[in-house]
Amino acid sequence: MDRPNIIVGMDLSENGERALAQALRLARPLGATVHLAHAITKDELASPGDAMERQDAAFGRLPRQIWKAVEKVLRVEGIGIEEIDIWQHVRLGAPAAVIRQVAVDYGAMLVVVGTRNQGSVKRLVLGSVADDLVHDGHFPVLVAHANRLAELPKTEFPDEPMPEVDAEPHERPLGASVYRSSLISAWKSLGSPTSADFR
Repeated sequence: MDRPNIIVGMDLSENGERALAQALRLARPLGATVHLAHAITKDELASPGDAMERQDAAFGRLPRQIWKAVEKVLRVEGIGIEEIDIWQHVRLGAPAAVIRQVAVDYGAMLVVVGTRNQGSVKRLVLGSVADDLVHDGHFPVLVAHANRLAELPKTEFPDEPMPEVDAEPHERPLGASVYRSSLISAWKSLGSPTSADFR
């Protein structure tokens, strides 16, 4: 069986490093290969001087810069370079188009991309690159936000007892709705439920 491929939209920013870290955490237990897709845009080449010289300089410089970022993330995550096959692909084009094409070329199982943190939900879009990829619809996309759960309040009620402790499901009001939590495998000893809410 071919090894799965995870594509990372890798720019040289904290967002790109966060996306890479998330991809590595997924790739290691799956035995997946990670492919870093980095785009050189027209804007990056739009400066005085010979365009071909700037392009050659970018293709010579960026792989080294990406490698330094990879080393940093591997060190932080405690992952050895020999544990995961990591390829980098530097191509000319718009970021979303480059990431999409690398995903197509390598048959991506998943595309991981970072995005700027927006705090509370102030926008309906994730950012142009992440938004384009999410709405593409040809492959699954994971958007690697920073983990900011500590900023949100937890439910004031604890989870209900496990089925083997108390087989009668509990319901507690939470606003106008109810909630229930249970370990799915624990219900096996109780037989098949007669309805979706185990009644």
